[in-house]
Amino acid sequence: MIGINLVSACLIVAIPFTTEAISDPQTGRHQLAVALYAANVALAVTTQLVLLEFGRRARLLEERSSPRLVLAERLDYLALIPIFLLSIPIAYTAGPQYGKLFWLLLLITGPLLGIRRERAGKA
Repeated sequence: MIGINLVSACLIVAIPFTTEAISDPQTGRHQLAVALYAANVALAVTTQLVLLEFGRRARLLEERSSPRLVLAERLDYLALIPIFLLSIPIAYTAGPQYGKLFWLLLLITGPLLGIRRERAGKA
């Protein structure tokens, strides 16, 4: 668990650097910058989900949530990963600007999953 935590911390520490790469006018127009940022975020989210699941299984978390709410929380994490990963081939085939535009799907999936989580919390 310590190893996963260290990997997660390294990925989170790298996010400002990959963010700088996509926001810099010189490097931001390259597919590699978009791919590195997307992979960085997807891997960081994945390691956070793995840590959360290890914590649940080891009973390190005080679980007050219903199974439906836990499932809704997992879906929140799992929705982010494919959006960022799918933006990588889009950036390489259509262009980096389209890879970035693909991230706008988060504006749709985020609220929808938030509504689902709220309903699961009330049930």
